[in-house]
Order: sequence, then C-alpha cells, then structure tokens
Amino acid sequence: MSELSLLIGGAATGGVYALLLAGILVIYQVSKAVNFGHGQFGMIAAFFSWYLYQQLGLNPVVAILLSVLTAVVVAVLFDALVLQRASDRQVGSDLVATLGLLLLATAIAESVLGGRTQSYLTLGSRTVFDLGGLALNLSDLVTIVVALLSVLGLSLVRRRTRIGAMLNAVAENRAVAESLGIPSARVRVATWALAAILASVAGILVASRTSVDAYYMTPFAMKAFIAGILGGLNRFGLPLAFAFGLGIYESFVVYLLGAQAVTPAVFTLIIVVLAFAPRSYLSEGREARA
Repeated sequence: MSELSLLIGGAATGGVYALLLAGILVIYQVSKAVNFGHGQFGMIAAFFSWYLYQQLGLNPVVAILLSVLTAVVVAVLFDALVLQRASDRQVGSDLVATLGLLLLATAIAESVLGGRTQSYLTLGSRTVFDLGGLALNLSDLVTIVVALLSVLGLSLVRRRTRIGAMLNAVAENRAVAESLGIPSARVRVATWALAAILASVAGILVASRTSVDAYYMTPFAMKAFIAGILGGLNRFGLPLAFAFGLGIYESFVVYLLGAQAVTPAVFTLIIVVLAFAPRSYLSEGREARA
C-alpha cells in the first residue's frame, strides 16, 4: 500500500472526525456544554433512514432527508427540554444529561436492532478507481470533499456573515450579545440544528462504509472529542486540523503497527501533547475564536 493511499484513507477518517467535531465545537462555544451524546445524532439519522427505506420502502433520498430532519428535531428538543433546564440546576448536570442522551439513544437502537448490525446504502463505498496503479475509493473521496467543504463553509460563515457574527457574539458573551439585540435563543437553536446536520452527514457516511448498529458512532465521536481536547474546544481551525491529522496518524499506525496499536498510539499522543505543550497553548481562553 502506497503512502498516498494511506494519506487518502486517513484523511477520509479524519474528515468524519472533523464533521463531528465541528458540531461539538459550536455547541460547546454557544451553549457552554460538552455533548457526549453528539455522535448519536449521526446514529439516529443513519438508523432511521435505514428503517424508512429498508422496512417501509421509501425512496432512499427521501428517507435520508427525513432522517436528518428527525435528528435535528431530536437535538433541538433535547437542548430545549432537557439540557437548558439541567444546566440551570447545578454544576455538572449538563454532563449527566448528555451522557443520558448517549445511553438512551444507544439503548433504544439496541432494542430495535436486537444487537444486530444492518447493512446500509453503499453510497460509493464499493466503487474503486484505478489511477495509475493507485486504488481510490469513491466513498473516501466524497467524505474528504464533504468534510472540507463543510468545515471551510462554516468557517466562512463565522468570519464573513451576519449570522456568523451573531454566533461569535453569543459564544463570547451571551449577556452582552442580548443587550445588543442579538436573539441568543434563536442562535442556540440554529447551533444545535447545524450540529445535528453535521453529525447526520458523518453518521450516514460512516454507515455507508461499514454498517449500522447501536454503537457504531461511539468510537468516531470519542476520537472527535480527542481532537477537540488536543486543539482546544474554544478554538475552531486548530482542533479541526487535529481531527484530519488524527485520522491520518491512525492510518499510518495501522499500516506500521497493526490495528491493535491504534488505541495506545492515540492516547500516547494525548499524553505527549498535554505534557509538553506550552502553557500558553493549553490556555484556551487566550485563543481567538474563528
């Protein structure tokens, strides 16, 4: 296997991490909450779309669109009915609430699927191009392009648009933003909806390459959180770069040391970065947002 193949495969995995992390970041910065159940929005979208087209016979495109909308509704309602009320009660309640979301969504999916995995739409995962002896998987290329366009698009929105300015203002200081007439509640709803869409896209892309079960998004969400910790949850560009880099790092670790070495290698990376990074780097509060 060539280094370029490893790079492309790793970048595709990193693109999934980046899609998930982008949603984690905007939720954290606007809602001040770490959503441990974020990956399950992707699972909900993939699982519900599988049910709609496989069990009810809906057109796959319609099934996917309805499933993404369902994930958005679940996310917005969870924030409005559970997380915001929990956050007002005592410190740490929001963490318990998001862990509850993770466990509840997993339990429901497991009960419906009965612990079985279900094959999903391939979406190009079985299409391979031979480019000068280099085998390129269409799904990998689609994942990389979608992730890059999503990340760059979100960055441009935050930097260049009025909506982005409102999002940044609420993330910086909600009270000041409200005093300036910015509707922070609407911004929060939009943030959770956007995060759910990004997670849904990630979940569907992963399902097309593997299969659907109750747990399949958990490892990807965990790696996205790791990239966020390494890059800083109050930053934007740097943690997303870490997400892509982590996927590439894992790809080379698998090639050189085997799949069993991935988890030790990832946590070794965490220890090295946290142990030897300058204090100014770890001080997230000094870093400007996107």
